[in-house]
Amino acid sequence: MNTVPLPIFGEKLLGDMDAIREAKAGLDLPYMVRPMDAAATPKNLRVLALRARPTHLCANVLVTDPADVDQVMAALEWVLGRTNHHPEALTADEMVLPMLRNVFGDQVNEITELPPKPVKVKPQPAAPPKPEDELWYDPTKWMTGADFFSNA
Repeated sequence: MNTVPLPIFGEKLLGDMDAIREAKAGLDLPYMVRPMDAAATPKNLRVLALRARPTHLCANVLVTDPADVDQVMAALEWVLGRTNHHPEALTADEMVLPMLRNVFGDQVNEITELPPKPVKVKPQPAAPPKPEDELWYDPTKWMTGADFFSNA
């Protein structure tokens, strides 16, 4: 029989695992479930969060009352991938904004629209120098300071 990991985050109190076993039995799964610590799980697994959300980025579902077998059963369905919707489920992407606001404050905003891309402008060819500007480009035609002030 196949074994599937069940990442669990949060403090497991006496009776929590009994409720999880009962909820798992109610799902009638064709495989065994192996509970493990959520910190040791690969990033792509969904996490069952008991009483509090994980402090690291991961897809998770919050179970506020682990003694409630129906609540645990609904959460297990989402964690084990039997359903893709649960009202208390968060993806890693959905966790980023609240975490940033927790660290930096409420002034953190989510960018929902990217600014328009800048329009590339073709550079225009430089205008040829005017004849009167040639003095600046030809050092042989430069005046010395003495020549300039001699007429003063």
